Amino acid sequence: MHQYTQGDLIAQGGFGKVFKMERKVDNRPLAGKQIPVARCSPQQRQYIDAEIALMASFDHVNIIKIHDHFVEDGHQWIIMERATGPDLRTKMARRHGKRFCEEEIYFYFRQICLAVEHLHSKGIMHRDLKPQNVFLMENGDVKLGDFGVSKALVGDGATTGTICGTQPYFSPELLVGRAYDNKVDVWALGCVLYQLCALTLAFRPTGPLQNGEARLGQLLAEITQSYAQPQHARRVPPLRWHHTRPPLRVPWRVGSNGQVVRSPHRRPSRTPRRKRSKRRF
Repeated sequence: MHQYTQGDLIAQGGFGKVFKMERKVDNRPLAGKQIPVARCSPQQRQYIDAEIALMASFDHVNIIKIHDHFVEDGHQWIIMERATGPDLRTKMARRHGKRFCEEEIYFYFRQICLAVEHLHSKGIMHRDLKPQNVFLMENGDVKLGDFGVSKALVGDGATTGTICGTQPYFSPELLVGRAYDNKVDVWALGCVLYQLCALTLAFRPTGPLQNGEARLGQLLAEITQSYAQPQHARRVPPLRWHHTRPPLRVPWRVGSNGQVVRSPHRRPSRTPRRKRSKRRF
């Protein structure tokens, strides 16, 4: 801990606290996650060790990178890359109902997909994809984080059955208690995309809530018996993501290594249309 300077509290959750940190050698801004391991159960300790091992295995421009980890004074510290901007949920809340333009949606969502693709290529499910876990840098670049409930699947066709994550982003198979694989992340991606477009949740339970099982049942009914918030459909911007008609002025390109690289705004060249000759009959 003597290598770092502890700053202000960034966030606090049920598992621990996140502080601003600064590395003394080069004054690099970082974030430090502090977890009181003395009060953790053996299962919670396994989750902490798994999160550290997973984060250490990632090397992708769109995923929060871990720099150091250690135990001091009964606390597990995870020193990681710090996002210089807000998370995506805060970014959407600051819009105050003003929708993102198509180019912004494409820019954010493309990077989220690249991060998830990297996880799945390593046989890892995130299992808690939501805007709160998508962090932004000052230039708008995306960093996916919070791997506390992520899980590695061993072998082709491997599945798991543990229920975890955030309910509005649960897939149908997770809601009914069936075994699932990394496709639950793809479902959550669709929910995040809808939220980017409409600035509201795709699915949410309605009516009085009595207990957790009743809430899951309401959410399942919302998914299987209705469309995703049809009353807001007219407010969703039209997405023209077709290979014959790319969006204009996209502020990025994909490099040879598969990473997103910023590029100046350019309009694709347009071939002038030929005038159709008038035929006489």
